Amino acid sequence: MAPLQLQPLLSWLFSLFFFLHLVQTTAQNCSETSCGDLAIKFPFQLIGTSPPSCGYPDFGLFCNGKNQTLVTIGSVRYVVEDIDYGIQALQINDEHSCLPKQYLKGMSFSGSPFLPDYFLSFTFYNCSSNATLPSDNRHGLIGCLSDENNKVLALPAMFDSESRLPSNSCEATATVSVPVTGFSSDLEDSLQVMWSTPSCQLCEMRGQACGLKNNYTSEVECSSDPSGSSGLSTGAKYGIIMGVGIPGTLCIIGLGWLLRRRARNDNQRRQRNAELSSSIAQPQRAVMVTGLDGPTIESYPKTLLGESGRLPKPNDNTCPICLSEYQPKETLRTIPECQHYFHADCVDEWLKMNATCPLCRNSPENPAGIPSSTPTSSRSSGSPPSTSTSSRSSTGLLP
Repeated sequence: MAPLQLQPLLSWLFSLFFFLHLVQTTAQNCSETSCGDLAIKFPFQLIGTSPPSCGYPDFGLFCNGKNQTLVTIGSVRYVVEDIDYGIQALQINDEHSCLPKQYLKGMSFSGSPFLPDYFLSFTFYNCSSNATLPSDNRHGLIGCLSDENNKVLALPAMFDSESRLPSNSCEATATVSVPVTGFSSDLEDSLQVMWSTPSCQLCEMRGQACGLKNNYTSEVECSSDPSGSSGLSTGAKYGIIMGVGIPGTLCIIGLGWLLRRRARNDNQRRQRNAELSSSIAQPQRAVMVTGLDGPTIESYPKTLLGESGRLPKPNDNTCPICLSEYQPKETLRTIPECQHYFHADCVDEWLKMNATCPLCRNSPENPAGIPSSTPTSSRSSGSPPSTSTSSRSSTGLLP
């Protein structure tokens, strides 16, 4: 009986050796690469350098003749300035260092695994070179779009910025949705985009390498060796394989009859495990990011500045949102939890879209007795209602 079983077992053992050799070769070819000073590893792959199995779909990068790393988002290539594998974020910029030009064209993330934090509407203005611009609008000047004949400004569309521009020298040219990171109005800075799938953050925390489980699935796993190589020579690895393989063949011959008897039980156990895994795996629900409702916003205290223009905090004389100085007769609104104040019109528009303080990013509490019609942002840490409506709705008057 043994001679009849030896030939298929030797064939199986040869297939095992070939598979182990293939796995070893793949691990060696999937080592970390670089383009310029940028380290590139899974889920990214440098196209033309590493095999496709070393990267995740849609995470291909290019290295141009200037040693710049490029990524394609939509149909446009952008320069990758930095990759943070810990938080899964890319820092990208335009190839000509003028991202506002891409914003005017309508930057698309369709079909891309990368997304920004959120979008804000900006209005672009074309002003003549001799136009006298208010000092509080200097932050909106787009240098890469301006020249000696024209000044181009981009201001948040939610604010009444046009009233502070000279009407005879500036003209609104376009209002577009701009991807932004955090609370920033400098559109010439590089843009941070994030990815969520595949998730390799656990591997990064453990200091392990992240990679595909195999070539037939998109699931990832952590490798115990961050370098992707065991450090042994090829001869030593084959010696270990042969030393384990030959005794293993003899054991398989002796235990063949036991494996046949247990084959049916193993098949039933695999079916039960597959059913259990299928019942456990549930898709994560997307959490919408939105702002506060009208009654909640109106419950925050207002302060009317008097003729003297005396401020609640003398050292804070500029609205952190529109960057304009407070003037007499203007109405301010305070967020009670953090005591930060802003122009009432500015912070009202902000809170309708974002349930966090624009300055400290903390989430305001929902007043007791006022139902909230919109959920709190998943990025903020909310608190249970505890403050009465009457204590928030008071309007102060400063002389």
